[in-house]
Amino acid sequence: PFAALPLAVAAQKLVDAARGPTKDRAKELVQRALELVPAPLERQRELFGPLSDALIAIVRRAPPSTTFGARVYVVHCPMAPGSWLSRDESVHNPYYATEMKACGQVTGSIECAGGR
Repeated sequence: PFAALPLAVAAQKLVDAARGPTKDRAKELVQRALELVPAPLERQRELFGPLSDALIAIVRRAPPSTTFGARVYVVHCPMAPGSWLSRDESVHNPYYATEMKACGQVTGSIECAGGR
């Protein structure tokens, strides 16, 4: 199961600091994360896609600083189907963590921003 409460708390901090479309996406991320908190594993798998899409949209709009790394990778699983972010090019499938851990491929990357 995904421990979504820490993500909801972090996303709320982004809501408090952001403006415009980034703030709207952050609000969506909080909502999506809170939906996962009480959900059983199978339901979390269904809900993870919209949460991950919201997170990817935020990172594309407001990339993390280079203290996070040089880039963030977007990985896609055609079986889920769904995408997620990864710190490296390794595939660690969050949809099928134990059943199909390596199912997926890197479909893009987002450059991190310097000096933030």
